[in-house]
Amino acid sequence: MKLPRQMSPKRLARRIGGRLNGGRSRIAAAAGVVAAAAAGVAAARLLKHRAGATVLHVQADSESGWVVTRDGSEQPLDRHPHRRQAVSAARDFAREHSPAVVNIHGTDGSVVRTQAFGRN
Repeated sequence: MKLPRQMSPKRLARRIGGRLNGGRSRIAAAAGVVAAAAAGVAAARLLKHRAGATVLHVQADSESGWVVTRDGSEQPLDRHPHRRQAVSAARDFAREHSPAVVNIHGTDGSVVRTQAFGRN
């Protein structure tokens, strides 16, 4: 499957300009389409990984700040006071146990970034 090439939000807004009312809504819609396309590309990259890849999550924790967890395990692998430290620890763990995928969550629980390490 060939993915469409990415467009700048401004160009996309011009392309769909006749379909929406108001300048701001056109730009917001264009930005949303571009974000959705980027998410689709990230999902397509992750689909290349076969089952059996280690999936790690960096999530906010009310007790210790940030925790690194593995899919299927309720116990955290590591706890850190700062997000940057937790992300670094998750990346190091992923490199050691590749193939692996690291999902970095925001404070609201949504996935902010996904990174894949190694190949199957």
